[in-house]
Amino acid sequence: MHRDELARALGRPAATIEFLPPGHGATLSGRFEERRAALLGSSPAGVPLVTSTRDRAVLEGILTWLAGQVPQQEAILLRPAGPASGGARTTATEVLQRALDLLALDPAAEVRAISPDAAFGLGLAVVGEGPGEEEETIYRLVSWGFRPTG
Repeated sequence: MHRDELARALGRPAATIEFLPPGHGATLSGRFEERRAALLGSSPAGVPLVTSTRDRAVLEGILTWLAGQVPQQEAILLRPAGPASGGARTTATEVLQRALDLLALDPAAEVRAISPDAAFGLGLAVVGEGPGEEEETIYRLVSWGFRPTG
């Protein structure tokens, strides 16, 4: 992933994109997978948000709601930041607001982001398409670290 493409997806100047060294990305990717596995393996009450939908408007609504619930905090965009990168610095809010733009950069890759302390995480992927001529995209979203308010 080139800096310019990522900047366009995030809606900000390329000069503001800061990549971490490669070793940091591998460490954070491991933490992301551990945290997600723990959430998916727990009881439903222990999973903050796991959903799949065919409806892009529903997904947009969920992402907008999450962006309003997540505390303002640093996040590292693990994908699609590029294989030579340790991730790109961003915020949890920015990732949620631009998640679909980030997914559009490489629909075959999962958009993954995590806060340095693993308190926040987001995974967004296209997990399948319907059969036949009228294929429907199915989105899968996993997120944690938000604080629902009234």
